[in-house]
Amino acid sequence: GILAVFSAENLGQHVGIKQIINAGVGLCLLLGISLTPTSIIRKLAWPSYFVALALLLIVMIPGISQSANGSQRWLSLGPFGALQPSELVKLAMILLLSHLYAAPEVRINPADEEEPALKREQPSSVTLKTFILGGILTAIPFLLVAKQPDLGTALVIAAIYLGLSLVAGMPLWFLA
Repeated sequence: GILAVFSAENLGQHVGIKQIINAGVGLCLLLGISLTPTSIIRKLAWPSYFVALALLLIVMIPGISQSANGSQRWLSLGPFGALQPSELVKLAMILLLSHLYAAPEVRINPADEEEPALKREQPSSVTLKTFILGGILTAIPFLLVAKQPDLGTALVIAAIYLGLSLVAGMPLWFLA
């Protein structure tokens, strides 16, 4: 992809160098997150959700956000470009719903081990209570993103909710 950008006559080398920098930053983030223990990532689920909601609310304030074609979707980051909070919402929803649907950890102490170990219980399915809670937590950013208006991203947020619910073991009758 970077070679294609460099070979495009109209874009010039500036865009290609920017792509290389973005790819490098992305790879560093990928490596950092992959080495982060899941217990730390789980602790970030709720804070990331609330930060994403706060950014969605900030986007709605006239004068602070950038608008284009009748949509208010971006926050200016000065020389670094712009941030679209709805993209962060997608990540925050994956973290939050994964945390919500994850099996609880229980301590086990087999006779052959000196120190207790942690093991995850495997739930047979998502409970109706957690499914409804996940739906409520998803509906809030869904409505805020749809109001921008950005129905495409709002539908992706809904798909994240339904997809993670299904993967977590939600019975199909919950959809009724």
